[in-house]
Amino acid sequence: MRYLFGDSTPFPLTFDFLATLEAFMACGGDVVRLDTESKEQEKRVHADADARARSVESLERFHQTVLRAMRDSSMKSLDREVLDYATAVSDSATRYVEDTRRVAVAKTEREVAQLAVDVQRRREDAQAALSRFFVQATLPVLETRFSMQLHGGGSKDAFHEVKVVETHPLGIITALELDPSAVAEWRHPRRAGDFAPNLELLVGAKRSWFNKNVQRDVVKLDDFILSGFELDEDTAELRLRKRAEQKDDSLVFNLRRVDSGLTADVRHPDDAELDQVLSVNVEPQDRAHLERLWQVIKKSTRDLLPHRRRLASLHLDMVDAFETDRMGEVVDRVVTMFAPTANEVARRSPNQHELSLKEESDDGRRREIYLRKEDLVRRLEGVTGADRARFGALSIFPDGEAVLSPRPVPRDG
Repeated sequence: MRYLFGDSTPFPLTFDFLATLEAFMACGGDVVRLDTESKEQEKRVHADADARARSVESLERFHQTVLRAMRDSSMKSLDREVLDYATAVSDSATRYVEDTRRVAVAKTEREVAQLAVDVQRRREDAQAALSRFFVQATLPVLETRFSMQLHGGGSKDAFHEVKVVETHPLGIITALELDPSAVAEWRHPRRAGDFAPNLELLVGAKRSWFNKNVQRDVVKLDDFILSGFELDEDTAELRLRKRAEQKDDSLVFNLRRVDSGLTADVRHPDDAELDQVLSVNVEPQDRAHLERLWQVIKKSTRDLLPHRRRLASLHLDMVDAFETDRMGEVVDRVVTMFAPTANEVARRSPNQHELSLKEESDDGRRREIYLRKEDLVRRLEGVTGADRARFGALSIFPDGEAVLSPRPVPRDG
């Protein structure tokens, strides 16, 4: 399967960009709208609090003026009734001012507390919207790193915890939990032989019966359980156990691609003494076999990529976007990422009211896929003004509607 522009020229991306764009518009519109609602509510709450504070201050100034005038007048009279009247009026007026101040403070506190609740709810809704997008959609990827840990290896409830960390353009990094149970081969502990059968490496040890000498020995890895791994393009850590139920790993391989080729070492967590008497370096003839195991495991793990369970974390420039409330910035960066492709799709689409691509199957059959621009714009219901224009660079708005360039991406320095 590959994709073509609407004019049948090759499309550079290997996924359905229109489906990704449609998912993004639904998510991005929600995130921007929720952020704007919070900011507007915050302005209203602060403005109302300031107005109440000014009103109370004005009342207190007037109250002090009245008290001074009444005190000056009452001091000129020797009648007890006049003095009692002045005292009663002063006490009553003071209570009124204090009650007014107390009511104003209480109302401000209630509104500030409600603001915090509403802002948190909207943040959670925005986080959920972004999570849905990154779970459902496919984006350009610069780097990929897989990790796996086997849990409960000795029980019938054993399961693999698999994550993928993807580095996207413009400093966006996502960590996603995958669902191994969706692929039959990953529903049970896996053996090294499942990936690379008949693999024999000089990574074991043979102890002499007559002395304490230890020598390298060949180990057949077929029945070793794959208990975990960390994999990317240039490095790999592969963890193996003799038995699924044992606590410590038996063999841990660390591989790295360097200019001179491939380096590899091995450690024995369940027999640490071996690492003290044997070199940790893997023999040169065994490195190619380990690289083959690495690549086969990685290919098998890639089969899990369509089965995404949830978004574990989202970072911008190595900073947590949820904890620092930078979700609006995530939307702006995705717009910046998508804009050149969306513009080119629009330019090559035969209908100016649509964005269109073509799917071409392996046997050459083609199918047109398209999105009506008005359907994408409808995703921005409730988003107005400058917030609406944040999506302008995507070439989806009718002629005459304000369009702004995407927001610049901050650069270090």
